[in-house]
Amino acid sequence: VDDSARRDWIIERKTPRAVVVNWTSLINSGHACMTSTDDIAKPPMGAPPWPVFLLIFIVLGCITSFGFGREPGTLPQHPVHELALPAIACALFAITYEMFDVMGVGRIKNKFRIYDRPRLNWPSTFPEEVQLMDAVQRNQVEQWPAFLTATFLYSTLVSGYAGGVMAMIWVVLRRVYAYLYRNSVGSPMHGTGVVKVTVPAYFLIAAMSMGTVIHMLRALLD
Repeated sequence: VDDSARRDWIIERKTPRAVVVNWTSLINSGHACMTSTDDIAKPPMGAPPWPVFLLIFIVLGCITSFGFGREPGTLPQHPVHELALPAIACALFAITYEMFDVMGVGRIKNKFRIYDRPRLNWPSTFPEEVQLMDAVQRNQVEQWPAFLTATFLYSTLVSGYAGGVMAMIWVVLRRVYAYLYRNSVGSPMHGTGVVKVTVPAYFLIAAMSMGTVIHMLRALLD
């Protein structure tokens, strides 16, 4: 967003009960909408039905259990050494989440001087740059619990070494996702490359989760 567009979005200090929003420069610069009429005309991308995903997840779980797991029903013999990489991955994501996602939302809102006015006088629609940063932060929050749960259970009950590698890859993918998403101002979502890093991240969580399920079933049936 250029400086003129940013100024148009700034809440005027001289009008305490009104919010001044000028759409002209945003429309002219192509930032008022993320999709064009040509994009709307394209057929939506469909996802396979859930049984297909379940089958894929079971296959991934078998690979991560039989291929990388220790003896079912056993815990790490050297917990600190085996769980070091999963712990580092979780801590790195927490640190980068605070630095780039949480604080990033504050920085971008401060850039548009949104905090200069009371919350009741905030605009009903924020600039796309702010919306994207907000979306990144919310999406990271959505993925965070599943990642922590899958990483902890798999690393403790199946393999800390394999869990650490998958967790580190997940963290890298999520950081690339955040970078692509927040820098996609004026671009349609399917043209940002976000899906290319989002789907593998989903599969990594599924591989650890289903690997834990299969490994525990093997321990019970042994």
